[in-house]
Amino acid sequence: MPQSVILRALGLVLLLTKGLPQVGQLPAVSVHVLKISSGPSGSDVNGTFVLTSERSVFSRTDDREVVVLFLWDGVPGAHRLVAQWRSPDSAATSNSAVDYIARAQRFGAYWSLPLSASMTLGTWSIEATVDGVPAGRLTFEVTDNKVASSAVKPMLTQAALYERLNRAFVMLGRSSKAGRELSAAAGFSPGAGLIYTAMSALDNADDILVVSRDGTSKPVTTVVAWNRRQHWAVLSGAVDVDILPIAAADATQVGTRCVSLEGSSAAGRVLRECSITGQDAQGTSLVASFFVGNAVPGAPVLNEFGELIGLVGDRGPIGQEGAMAYRFGGSMPGTPIVPISVINLDTAAARVALVDLRSRGVTVPGVVGDEHVLSAGFGRVDAKGKLVSNEQHDELSVREKAFAPFVMWFPKERLRGQLSFRLFDADNRLVAESKPTKVDFRKEQASKSSWNFPMLASVGTYRADVLLDSTPIWRGFLRITP
Repeated sequence: MPQSVILRALGLVLLLTKGLPQVGQLPAVSVHVLKISSGPSGSDVNGTFVLTSERSVFSRTDDREVVVLFLWDGVPGAHRLVAQWRSPDSAATSNSAVDYIARAQRFGAYWSLPLSASMTLGTWSIEATVDGVPAGRLTFEVTDNKVASSAVKPMLTQAALYERLNRAFVMLGRSSKAGRELSAAAGFSPGAGLIYTAMSALDNADDILVVSRDGTSKPVTTVVAWNRRQHWAVLSGAVDVDILPIAAADATQVGTRCVSLEGSSAAGRVLRECSITGQDAQGTSLVASFFVGNAVPGAPVLNEFGELIGLVGDRGPIGQEGAMAYRFGGSMPGTPIVPISVINLDTAAARVALVDLRSRGVTVPGVVGDEHVLSAGFGRVDAKGKLVSNEQHDELSVREKAFAPFVMWFPKERLRGQLSFRLFDADNRLVAESKPTKVDFRKEQASKSSWNFPMLASVGTYRADVLLDSTPIWRGFLRITP
């Protein structure tokens, strides 16, 4: 029985036939089956083998062959791939084996079964193993009836995916009232007057500009809807972008390949490839692993067919900026992806001004004046209730009796006002605060402030703000562990 195999690793298609060198005895390894599909034919499209149509019923008079494609998630390296065909009565069986070196975690193979007028009618099957471990089974029907085919959606090239993302993508330039440029955020528009983005785009920023691909910018001042726990927000603003086709709700699963963009308003944009690897504990967000780099919060995420899956969510805690978000991003590895299906809003609802969200405590104010802080952090408390000197921590155990936040000051100018400390949980709720204390810090004179609090009862990541009057002048994050 003639057979051929095409194996795929990171988009590189390798044609393998009998007579390849043996790779020796291989240890058994587990593999996860991503997909098994069958069709009457297939071809190499942009470096990836795809079926021209997918179905499980074949005519022995009209179809030339049955092609079965396996996709796996496993371990890169040498593997022994074996497929076994079985006829309906198990009278006809055939094995096909090949040695293959997978250069990536995701790899696959297809096997083909020629059809003839003398073949047994009924339910056939094919079983695959990888290094002797079962790696999937598929059944299909062979009949004399006419069989209709349904076309398979074409996968887009990287160039086509980049172009589709680029035409739907806008940068959100963010800055504080002191004129400090903040980390970039992104967005896209599913309809006129709406800009979908991540909730973190609203935090810390006093001004938000929508920067289109032609470089023009417009201010955004109102919000249509938001959900902090689900990591999304919808801004009100008109942008000139393409509308993205939306993937079916059940089309995105663990193993789905995806792409997004990384960039900033000042620099270019870079395509970033990823894979859906799980979901959060609440089941409201997907989790993606990016192969290289990361995408911008709020950026659209597409599947291999160029269809919208969702947007890049917030990795770090509320109010955190830049690379430090990954330090406190949580115990689950990967990047949260907000499914487009969870974003529900009333487009006729009244718009809310950004400044009103700030006054309600929905969003977090930016830090102003941290250049006056020489160092700051959290310390342990000794048996006498005093701060242990020369220690600085961003992680403490709930078994500690107390903790002591502190700030070492070296002001660039004289600072006077009411100094206070506040601690917030992951939902931006105030959980601890000090009484305001009047301070007068002289220019370029070192001084120290500290507070003493009983240890918190709940584990998690908390945001700490030191305020001079009502303005945050330093911000830190403390993780409480069991």
